[in-house]
Amino acid sequence: MIKEYIYKKFVNNVLSHMKITSDDLFERSKERHLVLGRQLLFLLCNERGMSNVEIQKYLERSDFKIDLPSIAYGIKKAKEIRKQDRDFNTIFTTLNEID
Repeated sequence: MIKEYIYKKFVNNVLSHMKITSDDLFERSKERHLVLGRQLLFLLCNERGMSNVEIQKYLERSDFKIDLPSIAYGIKKAKEIRKQDRDFNTIFTTLNEID
């Protein structure tokens, strides 16, 4: 699990930007802003070359159980939003920066 450091940076970037806690992000909630935060996290990881299985393993370490089709669907939805919404794309680009 080489990319766990990058995953954790992305989690922190999403939490900071959205002004939520990790408990909020990883709770089984269908609230739109929380779902969008998770989808954004999935896309950030995916575009850094992490497989869906890797993403799933990192999420499980955060006590968030999710199946692979849900991760794939989240990535697909985030890509669609990114194409349609310039602001979302700007946010994605900003959160993709890690030190």
